[in-house]
Amino acid sequence: MKKIAGMLLAFSVCLFLAGCNNIRKDASASETGRTERTKAASAQAITGNKETDGKDQKENPKISYKCRKGSISLCIPDGWSCQTEKYKKTKEGETFGITFWKDSAKKKNRISVQYTNAFGVCGTGLKTKMIKINGISSEAGYYDGKSYWEYIVLGGKFKNTVTVLNYCESESWWNRNAHQIMEILDTLIYKAS
Repeated sequence: MKKIAGMLLAFSVCLFLAGCNNIRKDASASETGRTERTKAASAQAITGNKETDGKDQKENPKISYKCRKGSISLCIPDGWSCQTEKYKKTKEGETFGITFWKDSAKKKNRISVQYTNAFGVCGTGLKTKMIKINGISSEAGYYDGKSYWEYIVLGGKFKNTVTVLNYCESESWWNRNAHQIMEILDTLIYKAS
């Protein structure tokens, strides 16, 4: 009896794991493509764009936060730190998210990925550019001729969406880390409820 119960448990685990790796059969082409791009971007972020033979390669931790308004997850590579920003409801709106930074630069230079139910910008000195974050067309805002964006609005929507805020105080920090920041952002998966 114990052997049968053990075999049933092992069989159930195998079925569960096999199901986790499959893409829904009814998924649209864009959803399937986004899933594949997410896997590829995660692999790039994990290896840091270095060719490896697979030895000594470890997976970056996937950081996730979920609440009643939705969920956000990112893969954060070695050398970067992060913290979740728990759900808050204030007079200005509702937010939650994940903030990440390189080494000990949190107070000066950090990137914050946030769900927000309302996001506004000032148009003075603003130039925008369409970019893609994990396959999602998004709008990046550049102020006062800076070479780095200060915000990205996913999907180009300013209500009930995810925004990425760049709290960069040093252009040299941005120049050193921009490529890896974009790789991290390309692992972003979010769902707004």
